[in-house]
Amino acid sequence: MQPKVTLGIPSYNHIPPQAYASMLSAVMENVHAQLLTGLDVRCEVFVAQSRNEIAEAFLELWHEGRATHLWFVDDDMVLPRGALARLLSYGRPVASALYCGREKELHVYQLDPFVRLTADKLPADPFLCDAVGLGCCLIEGQVLEDVKRWREPLFQYTAGVGEDIYFCEGLAAVGVKVLVDPGLVAGHCKSTVVVC
Repeated sequence: MQPKVTLGIPSYNHIPPQAYASMLSAVMENVHAQLLTGLDVRCEVFVAQSRNEIAEAFLELWHEGRATHLWFVDDDMVLPRGALARLLSYGRPVASALYCGREKELHVYQLDPFVRLTADKLPADPFLCDAVGLGCCLIEGQVLEDVKRWREPLFQYTAGVGEDIYFCEGLAAVGVKVLVDPGLVAGHCKSTVVVC
């Protein structure tokens, strides 16, 4: 079956032009998926609430057979060309680009004990890890459903932990690891300079 990808973008009501252009180029080369809902931008809400709303809308499409994957892309990400096709090519329940924060820190984690991985500790080839930032992350519908059965809401801020790590704790609880492609780097827009 051909994948049917829904693009979900939690947003604070602004997508920088550079990020928008990179999103288009990340999809343009992809011949394996179609975008069903286009940009699902939820404005003026916290990112966790926005991710929950997007996930619920996606799950409705998934239950109707109109979507297979949810691709979260943060509104200030700069994506490599063909990113979606590459993430789909792995055929994993969850696949992510290497996500860099605004200060060039990597968002790749081990959960027990909680440790942020550093660039010098990353393998050169795609690898499995416990948790990632969700700035460029492809998730199969069944995985969202499994995590939702285990715990709701899917995304929530908790003491010292962002909504993405909270979700990844749910992934770990249902036995899913995240595949990270270190050769697929998603950077942040910072004024006119892309970091990472």
